[in-house]
Amino acid sequence: MVHCPAHFQARQILWHTAGLNAHSITKLPAPRLLPYLFGDLGRISRFHTIHGTPPDPQQLRYRPSPPGRATPLRIRDAGLEDDIPAYKMVLGNTVEISTQLPVARLSSVFVRPDLSITAMFPTTALVSLCLLAVAYGQQIGTLTAENHPVLTSQTCVAGGTCTTQQTSVVLDSNWRYLHQTTSTTNCYLGNEWDTTLCPDPTTCAANCALDGADYAGTYGITTSGNALTLKFVTGANVGSRVYLMENESTYQLFKLLNQEFTFTVDVSKLGCGLNGALYFTEMDADGGLARFPTNKAGAKYGTGYCDSQCPHDIKFINGQANILNWTPSTNNANTGTGMFGTCCNEMDIWEANMISSAYTPHVCTVSGQTQCSGIDCGDDATGNRYNGVCDKDGCDFNSFRMGVKNFFGPGMTVDTTQPFTVVTQFITNDNTATGTLSQINRIYVQNGKVIQNSFTDIAGISPAVNAISDNFCNQQKTAVGDINSFEQRGGLKTMGTALEKGMVLALSLWDDYAANMLWLDSDYPLNASASAPGVARGTCATNSGVPATVEATMPNDQVIFSNIRTGPIGSTFSTTGVTTTSSTSSSAPTSPSGTVPEFGQCGGEEYTGPTVCVAPLHMPSPEPLLLPVSSKTLKQPACPITEMFPTTALVSSCLLAIAYGQQIGTLTPEVHPVLTTQTCVAGGACTTTQNSVVLDSNWRYLHQTTSTTNCYLGNEWDTTLCPDPATCAANCALDGADYEGTYGITTSGDALTLKFVTGANVGSRVYLLENENTYQIFKLLNQEFTFTVDVSQLGCGLNGALYFSEMDADGGVARFPTNKAGAAYGTGYCDSQCPHDIKFIDGAANIINWTPDTNNANTGTGFFGTCCNEMDIWEANSEASAYTPHTCTVVGQTQCSGIDCIMQGVCDKDGCDFNSYRMGVKTFFGPGLTVDTTQPITVVTQFITDDNTATGTLSQINRIYVQNGKVIQNSFTDIAGISPAVNSITDNFCNQQKTAVGDINSFEQRGGLPTMGDALQRGMVLALSLWDDYEANMLWLDSDYPLNASASAPGVARGPCATTSGVPATVEATMPNDQVIFSNIRTGPIGSTFSTTGVTTTSSTSSSAPTSPSGTVPEFGQCGGEDYTGPTVCVAPFTCQVQNPFFSQCL
Repeated sequence: MVHCPAHFQARQILWHTAGLNAHSITKLPAPRLLPYLFGDLGRISRFHTIHGTPPDPQQLRYRPSPPGRATPLRIRDAGLEDDIPAYKMVLGNTVEISTQLPVARLSSVFVRPDLSITAMFPTTALVSLCLLAVAYGQQIGTLTAENHPVLTSQTCVAGGTCTTQQTSVVLDSNWRYLHQTTSTTNCYLGNEWDTTLCPDPTTCAANCALDGADYAGTYGITTSGNALTLKFVTGANVGSRVYLMENESTYQLFKLLNQEFTFTVDVSKLGCGLNGALYFTEMDADGGLARFPTNKAGAKYGTGYCDSQCPHDIKFINGQANILNWTPSTNNANTGTGMFGTCCNEMDIWEANMISSAYTPHVCTVSGQTQCSGIDCGDDATGNRYNGVCDKDGCDFNSFRMGVKNFFGPGMTVDTTQPFTVVTQFITNDNTATGTLSQINRIYVQNGKVIQNSFTDIAGISPAVNAISDNFCNQQKTAVGDINSFEQRGGLKTMGTALEKGMVLALSLWDDYAANMLWLDSDYPLNASASAPGVARGTCATNSGVPATVEATMPNDQVIFSNIRTGPIGSTFSTTGVTTTSSTSSSAPTSPSGTVPEFGQCGGEEYTGPTVCVAPLHMPSPEPLLLPVSSKTLKQPACPITEMFPTTALVSSCLLAIAYGQQIGTLTPEVHPVLTTQTCVAGGACTTTQNSVVLDSNWRYLHQTTSTTNCYLGNEWDTTLCPDPATCAANCALDGADYEGTYGITTSGDALTLKFVTGANVGSRVYLLENENTYQIFKLLNQEFTFTVDVSQLGCGLNGALYFSEMDADGGVARFPTNKAGAAYGTGYCDSQCPHDIKFIDGAANIINWTPDTNNANTGTGFFGTCCNEMDIWEANSEASAYTPHTCTVVGQTQCSGIDCIMQGVCDKDGCDFNSYRMGVKTFFGPGLTVDTTQPITVVTQFITDDNTATGTLSQINRIYVQNGKVIQNSFTDIAGISPAVNSITDNFCNQQKTAVGDINSFEQRGGLPTMGDALQRGMVLALSLWDDYEANMLWLDSDYPLNASASAPGVARGPCATTSGVPATVEATMPNDQVIFSNIRTGPIGSTFSTTGVTTTSSTSSSAPTSPSGTVPEFGQCGGEDYTGPTVCVAPFTCQVQNPFFSQCL
């Protein structure tokens, strides 16, 4: 819990529009303030403060997608006591206001358009508001203690020795009591949300808490040693799902390539219509905590579920309530569906009752837990089952369905009236843990006897097999008439990739409101003949499995899972029993004989089958076998095609299923302008690389895939082509660009020119490409980045920017397969401002709650933003410049919504800027000044680590200029409050600067330089842009800002431009020919990329030696180099060390 400072509790807050009277507001209890103060993000309109002053974006910098974007605005509100800063952000149709408080998460207020707050809030209301704003997210309740039932499991090694771990299980969050954080009021009751507590996804996550579980009393979940019992009905509860935990806050991850997974199960009390399931799902090990900071509960409370069905009934996805378009179920009083689903790869080890069983891999084109909407979810209701990102059918092996009807069941070969052990082996092509998954074997052990899985016995599968392979899946799909979505999404190779990365173990017991479990244990589909291949799946009656009936007549049914083990092939089971101590050995089996296909069983104690392997295989020497001492969300059925389609129709259907998503147009060829860059080594030798640049997707012509009709025109979407995000992505194509003719983008050798206005286009943004489909990734810890820039034709109000963004190297193609365009078409943008004007985010159109901008005819804002770490190397015109790191609490490109996107969200929007003019040195940068902007300038940025290695912690960001053969050290600060004066960015500088100028230190709150360094170590994408500012006229960069503050106050004066300059309409009309030229981009070790004598840009280039000057310099400062005229004596204990002939540094 975060405590609100005392000075805030009594502060008077005055905002005014019109509407609700002050008396009614002040009488509202604190929890009731939320609907008024936070409101609904989708229904708030703009408003203006009367008790306030003009906006102050200050460092809340702005970069357009074209040609402008809604960005945060800061204001100082005169109604606030002591003139404590207040901040206003206009975001499409929302307004955010926050006050400066020394807490990690600041208070935040959303105001409805007709709301008047004109009175003193009671202290209690203010305190409650503060706490609610600070503790936003998917909360944790305290009514019931969360105690995970202990369930031991074992890890075995070759030879059969097994070690016991004290693991435990946790109940899935969907089953838990969800209540208001400050009371016992249900946030979700029956199958409906409380719309007062949950008006929108983020407010709901802030208002509602997941509580601890009474596992045995409420849910019928008990453990004893290595055994877990799940009861079907306990009181009002039906079914359950749990996950195996490694520790109190982390799921156990299983990496099973070239391994086997073994457990014992008792299904003797599990009748028709029920499913006792054990399976693996590609969930986050922490339940989503790291990726989605609004999720405060995590694995400890069972969050983060996903599977191949992309279920829509999950109440919280990605840390937010799934309440958009929530529809209560018509036949289940406890469930409903929201707009979003949650998808991932899934390996069903076991789905069974006492009548039937199946094991089934399901694969997806996404990696890890991924939120879906629209077509991506593959919903049956919309006819898109086979068009989504996941294979919902899977490739199942059910012995009964495969023609062997006396193998599994009461009194059969595998006798379900008694416990039995189930072994699943994941065989790779090279028998290593890094190979490709080629086969999934199944073995049973019961009463001391190893039972080989049944062989298929249906027409169309030849030869008969008893394991899952891609060949089996292909033949089976053809034999039973199913669509082979398993193969289309990568087959066993994709399943193996997920198993190699690690998956979470889920164990559940459930009944089926969609198909009565007939797809598992009866004849299905009901309109097909039971004699048709694949229709008969078990002996249960076709009228069985109705949930109302099974819940009423079979409440005491249960499943018992026990003796979970993993280890190398053959290490986890035995026919002679095992003592389950912490270090357990087994005895060796005997070795029989026979003839068997690849991966089939060819020996083992009491094994009576063939022992001769088909050539060229052989039977290996016998290994010990071990035997135990003792004994999910809704799965939609496969939907086989039962009507004959014309061949042409089948072909078209296949193509449509594959070619959905953010499409590529063919009207204009995409030819990336070549831009050479250089990589240098210590000593100055540099190698030239043939890179190129690509235009950002937001600038591109977006049209219907089958015509030239615009999907987006002006600042509005075509709602026919784009009724929802996924359909829009399927209907619309990004086309190639005429870089010079349309956008004014040209290259010549190592030089890139960006023109401001070209025809109807204003500004542009490009990225550096490594190859045609991949952005160049820069890893800059303990490196320097150098470029030359010409801003001589870049006037007030413009920004020629060069910066790094933590985008995906492929533009998001791998993570979001609906994105078909990728880096080749400039997709996947993100920055620390979490912009909402990006048209496509995560492969889907950002059309939800799209609001056209009121002062920019080309832009608007959607419900989602796109956030990531950002390193602004250069933001400048001919009058002012700044370099600024911005950090985020998320890693890589991350979609945001609601609170996460705003000033108090996941990213530091202000950053820690170094602007020489703002820091008091007004004669350093500009026309005719020390750095003379009438001529090209070489800019060097050095990323210094604490140990001078590429794996150290970022501790300082240095800036050096080179012009006319002279190295120019960056200016030293000259404002009160920063002592001693410094000329580079460090955490200490940032802390002092924020205090000196009165800014909130959101940079420190989000990790400061170490976090920036982590992003630079992982690698970032280079962006280069030219833009004007529709929110603040670029005054935050080149003029006095904020306008209501004295220009003599620390940090207000940022450049010499007039406060009336920078108005977009004016600069676009009067400065259309302005431009910026970036050239000679280089990276390399500290001191390797620049020179005072020039460099010949051959493929291997060396430089000449400089002279050595003199002086007194702080750590990391320049202390020598040719033409250097500053101090050369370093402060103790540092010494001046020559980095190259042109640059020496205090280290």
